[in-house]
Amino acid sequence: MKSNADAVISIGAYAACAAFIRDARDAGWNVPIANVSFVGSEFLINLLLNTERENKRDYTFNLIDSQVVPSYEDTTLPAVRQYREYMDKYNPMPPQGLTETGYRPLRYSFVSFEGFLNAKLLVEILKRMGRNPGKSDIRESVEKIRNLDIGIDEKVSFGPGKHQGLNKVYFTTCENGRFVPVRDWNRWRQ
Repeated sequence: MKSNADAVISIGAYAACAAFIRDARDAGWNVPIANVSFVGSEFLINLLLNTERENKRDYTFNLIDSQVVPSYEDTTLPAVRQYREYMDKYNPMPPQGLTETGYRPLRYSFVSFEGFLNAKLLVEILKRMGRNPGKSDIRESVEKIRNLDIGIDEKVSFGPGKHQGLNKVYFTTCENGRFVPVRDWNRWRQ
């Protein structure tokens, strides 16, 4: 706070980041606080919302989270609509014995949407490997993927020197108790 920082980038697990946000807001520090995608945005926001109810303070304002996939709230994207349809229809659950008693999965999340997109990509790779896929076919099949449309308005491409399929970062902010896409940065301009 003494440095008069314009913003803070917090890197950590959701519980630690939520505690930092709580403590910063309790101290009157209202700068934007950003988290990177692996924070677990839904768990972070749930902790902050619970703390809001207990302390009668707003902890979810001025938050920005980066994501490696678009928002599962953006139903203009075909992959989001398909993901939500399948999650609603199949209600996937982890195998018994791998969760704690009373575990209830989130209906939608950035993590499960990322897994869904990874599965779509894996299916495409397997199709390209042919009828008798072998371990030795994987790399060549992946590296031939160019401009693959998986339904997120961003094409996936690989190559011999390119092993990251997407290069875009998506930004979200908290509104009404959930992370939604940042559509206008004016609020954070100085």
